[in-house]
Amino acid sequence: MGLKLRRIKSNTLSVGFYDDDDDDDGDDDKDNNDGRSNKGSSDFGLILFLSCGLIALVFAITQDLKAAGGLTFATDGIRLPIEEDAIVTLNMKRLNDNEVSLGPHQAAVIITNSLCQTPRIWMRLKGDALVLIPLNPAQDDIYKWTATFYLPLQGNYELDARFYGCQDSDTTTDIGYQTIQNQVTFTAGNGGISQMLPSKSSKNIFPVGLWLNKDRFREDATITNTDYVWFAKDKISSARQVGKFYVAKSNQGESTVTVEGNPMSSDDFNALTNYELVCWVGGESSAAIRDAFFSVRAEISVGQRPFKFHYYPMTDFVKPDKDWDDTKRGGFRKCKHVLVSLDEPEVPMSQAEYTKQVLNFLGHLVKCLQDETFPIWMFTVNTPPMKPTKLCHHRSKLTYHHPCNDALFEIFQKKYLPAQVNLLDNTDLVGPIFELEGQKDVTAVIAMRIYALVGAQVKAWRGVGQMGRKDGLMRNGTLEPNHDHGPYQFN
Repeated sequence: MGLKLRRIKSNTLSVGFYDDDDDDDGDDDKDNNDGRSNKGSSDFGLILFLSCGLIALVFAITQDLKAAGGLTFATDGIRLPIEEDAIVTLNMKRLNDNEVSLGPHQAAVIITNSLCQTPRIWMRLKGDALVLIPLNPAQDDIYKWTATFYLPLQGNYELDARFYGCQDSDTTTDIGYQTIQNQVTFTAGNGGISQMLPSKSSKNIFPVGLWLNKDRFREDATITNTDYVWFAKDKISSARQVGKFYVAKSNQGESTVTVEGNPMSSDDFNALTNYELVCWVGGESSAAIRDAFFSVRAEISVGQRPFKFHYYPMTDFVKPDKDWDDTKRGGFRKCKHVLVSLDEPEVPMSQAEYTKQVLNFLGHLVKCLQDETFPIWMFTVNTPPMKPTKLCHHRSKLTYHHPCNDALFEIFQKKYLPAQVNLLDNTDLVGPIFELEGQKDVTAVIAMRIYALVGAQVKAWRGVGQMGRKDGLMRNGTLEPNHDHGPYQFN
């Protein structure tokens, strides 16, 4: 017995039951090799017809609770905008008829028409936590995308899969998406071992974390500005979570952050001197991170005065200083930490051009600072990868990451730059966030990470006897006097 929903008007659904043995198509006995239930298994089907202009979405789910390979959910045909077909399969390891384990689980998307080689589909799980399903092209089949993923903790989850069409990501128009959310739900038990990886660039500074549902926190923790809070995985208990909460504010909005989600040493950060300036360079994303950083400063480190933290606006990698006067150009050479974030350049560029411009710009920063102990951090792009962008169109390969982040990964994996230049990989934060509204939450966590990042660098400096002073740089008992190199010329 199953449940059938059919659209009979633009805003009407007809609902009725149908019997598996009396199928309209009369093809009960045909072979099934794509994860669907065979005849005689315990299953149900759901067919949902949606209308969006000329686009029709057909979605059917089959659950096979008795399949030997585990609990399987599969679609029987997502109808794509230009009439390609896709099959989405989740193969979940189960503990019993009612619960799945923490993993590992498998997901696959198979495109059955050769015209759609760049399907723009993203999948995540929502519920007690947000979990990205990291789809990547299979090496042996250009029409297949696969993923292995784990659930971070016990709880209830539902599938949220979104299809944005077949065109490549060089479009700057938001085409909208078709969604197949709220159709597949399941409960995870405590079996298995959950594996979550830290960001690629954390250097053990940041703990492995996850977006935890606000309902998992104690009832006296009033969280009204976000649905999920970033929390360190090793701090999570079976009871409701407790923590020290801050509200980070920027022009993107307010977001709740916790020390438990972003542990740091206040002592190390407080040891930052007046002559070890921290400098943000970039566009709106950079300014928002700095604003969020400042909004919690009084609670985290009231002793650190604002004049140590500078912002240098930039909208162009080629002419980063075009809006700076000579005083600002000269001041930039005094920076001891440089934090670069540019998500919204003035001029659109391809992925290849982005790689070229970033490498050239970071090379200039190395020459400008003239000391390998002064770190330069390039931030990954925080825009959800499925959103329209001026950045990195005509990508060389299609992954679940923003195309600019793929370019950055390649730059740093191939070690084109000296060790002074680092990648601050925040894709662990961005990955499960599909909505632009969620950027405020990502920004807030990055702001908290900067406290840990700067504190770790100060600790490393002090460990080798290095300290910035008014009269110069003290290093290993020797004072290196200040030098006025004058404004740096980027062009």
